[in-house]
Amino acid sequence: AAIRGSRGAGVRVLSEASSSPTLAEVRQRLLAAMPQARWVEYESLSRDAERTGTRLAFGQPYRPHYRLARADVIVSLDDDFLYHHPAALRYTRDFAARRTAEGTGAARSMNRLHVIESGFSLTGSNADHRYAVRPSQMRSVAAGLARELAKQGVSVPPIPGESGAVPGFVAEIAADLASHKGRCLVTAGTSQPAEIHALAALLNNALGAIGETVVYTELPDADRPEHVAGLAALAEEMRAGQVSGLIILGGNPVYDAPADLDFAEALGRVETSVHLSLYDDETSRRCTWHVPRAHFLEAWGDALAYDGTLSLVQPLIAPLYDGLSAIELLARLLGETPADGYALVRRTHAPRWAGDFERGWTQALHDGLVQKTAWPERQPTIVTAAWDGVARGLTAALPAGEGYEIAFAPDNKLLDGRFANNGWLQELPDPLTKLTWDNAALVSPATGRELGVRRDGD
Repeated sequence: AAIRGSRGAGVRVLSEASSSPTLAEVRQRLLAAMPQARWVEYESLSRDAERTGTRLAFGQPYRPHYRLARADVIVSLDDDFLYHHPAALRYTRDFAARRTAEGTGAARSMNRLHVIESGFSLTGSNADHRYAVRPSQMRSVAAGLARELAKQGVSVPPIPGESGAVPGFVAEIAADLASHKGRCLVTAGTSQPAEIHALAALLNNALGAIGETVVYTELPDADRPEHVAGLAALAEEMRAGQVSGLIILGGNPVYDAPADLDFAEALGRVETSVHLSLYDDETSRRCTWHVPRAHFLEAWGDALAYDGTLSLVQPLIAPLYDGLSAIELLARLLGETPADGYALVRRTHAPRWAGDFERGWTQALHDGLVQKTAWPERQPTIVTAAWDGVARGLTAALPAGEGYEIAFAPDNKLLDGRFANNGWLQELPDPLTKLTWDNAALVSPATGRELGVRRDGD
């Protein structure tokens, strides 16, 4: 009541990323009722580099969708699209459809996959040609690929710099792409900077891939700040005493926020903090209140697939510990009645089936998704000045260093560590190394000999 009375002055909501239309609607009502409040979104594993890269290329962020079944040649710039991607199941099916010698004519034409990466990924293990490079080399390799494509007659503006230091395989990849214009694809991974994502979009445009092997959809939250930037601004406000109430919807920022933000110390300066969470974790223990969160198998909700297709989420059981979902907690903050998830989700989608709501609702629950709700495909236009910004980013000098480089990557089972307390996942063999209950540093045999490492486990 005090928060509503103050119109949300000094109030912040820190949320995980969510595609839920109902959460978006409740959020809109919350910010309308409390116009002085502010909403911040944060994920430790984010696709923000892709968002920023497409903004550089097209003037606004888009989401790329690959059509791998149409691609004869695929080039991955450290992109594990067969495993660490929201659409990995679809991509695996489409990729595998072209890895067969059955059929006749074009159906018998197998695709070819080039992977340039610093780690060792599931996608790399499926490549026809895999090239290991240092993380610091990725910019120069990407710039070299653009230069080599220009030599092959592809309409790529010049990128300053010398290509002599670029590995020889770059010219071979460029020739393969140039000979398959309209039937090729360049992808970039989440660990790569925005400039490489922008370059991938620019190269796909020059190669005639857009509309063929890659399509784009608009993002519903195009104006959202980047996750790390938004969290950094929030931490600064907390230290300045500008946040009197903080509501944290899921996540564990005390554990996974960038270390230099010292989020735990900033949280200690907030007068009242509330954490909605499945676990009494590091963040919960530093908050004023911990609210038990209903597991998604205990709660009504909704979600969008990677292509925007709507799905309704129905619980299997009632909440075991009287937990609340995020939409139910926010509805209580608004003082709304009813504030149960079932009523909230139905209210969100009432306009969709205005003619016969119960029939449409029942059909959606039966099917598991709502047909023909995927976002429309777009063909964005390249920003004229995009090449200049990308070229500057790719040729910018990296800090000088010697010795070894380390690349931190999401764990294939535990992601950023959030599932470390799940013994079943710890017991599950890693799909590549087959390790269980362990987290190893992976090095090449040559590096192992330099370090005096003779066997696994040293």
